[in-house]
Amino acid sequence: MRRNRVVAAAMAGLLATATPVQAQVPHLPEEQIELYAEMLAMGELCEELAGFSVQRESLYEMINERLVTALEADIEEVLGRQQAKFDSIRARADEVREMPQGGRRDRAVSAHIEDITGRCAALARHSLGSEYFYRR
Repeated sequence: MRRNRVVAAAMAGLLATATPVQAQVPHLPEEQIELYAEMLAMGELCEELAGFSVQRESLYEMINERLVTALEADIEEVLGRQQAKFDSIRARADEVREMPQGGRRDRAVSAHIEDITGRCAALARHSLGSEYFYRR
């Protein structure tokens, strides 16, 4: 919850800085929207995992700088996807947490952690993501 407020505060200036000139700016490529959303969603989660570090302030600054000239719809899409990704991760964690103790729960916990770790590792290998996400 705290993380979402930090991201929201870091990104709040984006919509406020929109200018009429933006009507001439092309839409961001789908891959870029997805990457920014994934980096925002995974920033704190990756940092919590043993073995990963995230330069979150630098990450937020970079995304802010890149989105400041983007169309308002693209900014809203990035933030919407970031929230959806975070909500999905939280829902899965809650689902696993509510499972009764035992082998099935242990496997679900392992699978959930493996998914998060894989996403963090993918960002650490990405040409842009590796500037902000890295293995310790």
